[in-house]
Amino acid sequence: MINNLFNNTIDCIFDINSTHIVLIKRGYDPFKGYWALPGGRQKINEELDETVVREMREEVGIDMKIDKSKLPALVNVLGHETCLEQIRTYYSGNDPRGGNTTVYAIQINDNVENIEKSLKNGDDASDVKVCRIDRIPELAFNHFRFIEDYFVRLKKYKNPIPAVDAIVEYNGKYVYVERKGIPRGKALPGGFAKHGKTYEQSIIEEVKEETNLEIEVKGLLGVYSNPLRDPRRHITTTVYIAKGHGKLKFGDDAMSGGLFELNNIPQFVFDHNQILNDYLYPK
Repeated sequence: MINNLFNNTIDCIFDINSTHIVLIKRGYDPFKGYWALPGGRQKINEELDETVVREMREEVGIDMKIDKSKLPALVNVLGHETCLEQIRTYYSGNDPRGGNTTVYAIQINDNVENIEKSLKNGDDASDVKVCRIDRIPELAFNHFRFIEDYFVRLKKYKNPIPAVDAIVEYNGKYVYVERKGIPRGKALPGGFAKHGKTYEQSIIEEVKEETNLEIEVKGLLGVYSNPLRDPRRHITTTVYIAKGHGKLKFGDDAMSGGLFELNNIPQFVFDHNQILNDYLYPK
């Protein structure tokens, strides 16, 4: 018999394309109204991987069939056969209820929109969404640490993630955004390359989402692939030079933003100051 003496819980990192995860908005205290990883408490006579399957069904509406004859256990989820990996067990930290939390991860590659259509929040969650890992909101408990550990140190497959950025000239000045996600700060408009799209299509869509501008891609500045350029993990970027048209309006993917001149460049996150320097002084 499994006992609940230590008040065990599980949390699940549902990793989509190495660029997105599934989050729920908590419907109850503690941390009511905060976003969090889907998860919950282990029941008596329930193994931890069975808790993962139950909680994913109850909180986000995803049914999984588990095959425990192999280690790590195989699961069939949304038509994908993948592994249910036990990542690490943590002391629950700032959870006032105490106990330990075991973090599991599921990795799949699929169209993000397809996953979103499959999600349905349950009684314990007031909302559910797919979130880009570069735009994670403030999370309940220690869940940001769990996600950071997974993507930076513990993830099984660690191929670099491709992103796209653009230097966008608009009315004689240049566009920047204020990032919602961590690290926060000023950045060039851009984001992850989109599944099923070219990099050029991806940057056109990303700039539109963040700034409302239609852009005309004028050229390619270069590819930046230093493994240390992004503090989250190894994320490469392909940088385009573009001209912006339309009404500048910062959207849901950017907290705010503005314009700058090349003779007064602000401090940016990542290596975006180096990118602008390369733009100003081509080799």
